[in-house]
Formats: sequence, C-alpha cells, structure tokens
Amino acid sequence: MCAHPSTHLTPIKSGSYPSKISNDGRSGFIDAGDMYADEERDFLVSLNVPLGDAGSETSLLNVECVYKDPISKEMVNLEGVVVRIRRPEMVISSHPSIEVDRQRNRLQVAEAMAEARSAAERGDLSEAVLILEARRKALAESVAGMAGDRLCAALDAELREMQERMASRQRYEELGRAYVLAGLSSHSWQRATTRGDSTDSTSLVLSYQTPSMVNMLARSQTVSPTFANRRSNPPVRPARSFQAKPQPR
Repeated sequence: MCAHPSTHLTPIKSGSYPSKISNDGRSGFIDAGDMYADEERDFLVSLNVPLGDAGSETSLLNVECVYKDPISKEMVNLEGVVVRIRRPEMVISSHPSIEVDRQRNRLQVAEAMAEARSAAERGDLSEAVLILEARRKALAESVAGMAGDRLCAALDAELREMQERMASRQRYEELGRAYVLAGLSSHSWQRATTRGDSTDSTSLVLSYQTPSMVNMLARSQTVSPTFANRRSNPPVRPARSFQAKPQPR
C-alpha cells in the first residue's frame, strides 16, 4: 500500500504469479504461491516518487506479508515494513542499486527470450539470434553486469546457449525449442529446472537453486564405489550340470 498520498504503483511484472493493483493505483498484491524450503521470490515493484522538501524523508510504500502456516493451517500476518527515501539538500554521489538492476535485468532477459522464441517459431532464426545478442550487450553494459554480478553472468551464459541452439532450423527443433521453453518457465516461476545445458554441469538455472536442490543433485550424481563395482562386475553364479535324463526317485 502506498504510504504517500502522491505515490502510485505501476503494473507489477510478477511472471506466472497472480498480481493485481487497485483501480486508484494505491495498493496491490502478489500471490507468491507455495514455496519449498529455502526458496525465495523476487518481485520488482515500480512506483512514481513525488517531490519532497530538501533535508526531509519520504515514506513511499508499506509492505506486508501474509502466509498460511503449513502445520497449523492458520494465516500468519508478518509485521509490515515501510520503504523510505531520504531527500538530501545536495547529492554528492549516487550509486544505483545493484539488486534493483539485477532484477530488472532478469525481467528484460525473460522478455528477450520470449521475443526470440516468437521469431524462431516464425522461421526467422537470424532475427531471434540478434534479439538475444542485443540483450547480451545491454546486460554487459548494465550496472550489475559491470559489477560482475553472478546472476548477470548466469543470464548471459543462458542467452549464449540459446543462440547456439538457434544456429539452424534442425538444431532449434531438436535442441533449442525445448531449452527456450524450459528457460521461460524457470524465469516465470523463479524455480530451477533440469535441462540439457552445456554452460553448467549441474544443468540447473543457477539463480534459483536452493541448498536442498544442490544436495539432492549431488547425491543423484554420486554413485557409491560398492554399488558401481556391483553393476560393472555382476556376481557370477557357479556352473551347474544337469543330467540328460531324469533319474527315478
């Protein structure tokens, strides 16, 4: 809910999660759905910032969270947080937020993926590759990208992989289409997906991994030596001879 009378929300880009803004633009909500252990959801909320007196502080937004306890099945209301900004008389230096820029990059990359997929489905693979290349360039020139942000590096690797899978129509149909769809789903739900990815041996979208997912994947890729020896050297049963004719009892 907006804390300042002159503040209004703009449409929220929440991916596949339902969101809504009131008619007057003063309040809104996002339904983050069910979440597994250690999972996080990041949502970028944009709003206009009103004029303020120098040397003052402006309250912009009240953020509240309500969730259902999975054990008691009761609704729990967390204490709200007020988002405030300072209005200094003189700005000596301004450092854009890397976290905000990171989330903006994530959303713009997902949009570029969707545009590239549409071009590829029309048969224009050259246009699809150019769309992805333009987004990679913008990503590298962003504040987070120039700061060496890990998410930006992972997004760039994902875009590069998509470009390679769009090298030809046959390659796109065999390897590209499913890869792009998996990426769009992953970013839309902010949830890791397993797919054939040459950029990462774990084949998971790094930005959405949780410790539980990493441990589970590591266990699945680790085979105990004893089990491996059993599989590679199955036990040999001793040979048994049978008489040609059954003997009477």
